[in-house]
Amino acid sequence: NQVTGTKTVTNNGHNAAGNLNWTIVAAINIVKANNGGTVIFNETRNREMIAGATTPFIFSDDKYQVTGSANGTTAKGDSYTAQVVSGHELIRDMSCPKHFTQGQVDITVGSKPTMTLDYGSGTCDNTATVTRNGKTKTITLK
Repeated sequence: NQVTGTKTVTNNGHNAAGNLNWTIVAAINIVKANNGGTVIFNETRNREMIAGATTPFIFSDDKYQVTGSANGTTAKGDSYTAQVVSGHELIRDMSCPKHFTQGQVDITVGSKPTMTLDYGSGTCDNTATVTRNGKTKTITLK
């Protein structure tokens, strides 16, 4: 695989809510080995520290809220979009070591119906649900 591109993180300082926040912009191309195709990934997101700023050397109490979107092309050539659902922002609780603990992302690949990935309402676990066409399936996050 060959990976090229850029990722820029801009420290925006404190926002109107008084929270530290950063803008992350990425444009990444991954050329897969053995003619496996090229993955294109573009994102713009905001990461806001909503808890833990007053304890700079204790990371386990940090909590971040993530908003934004991504788009690109899969290795098979299908376009895709992903958008954090307004009102259901992603929450990354650093006391939970691996996954988002809540929030939703709408994902559309090609002409397929949009699916919603839902991380739940705050529980530290390795499960989420995927809903498409009114059908919901629980998945295990790795």
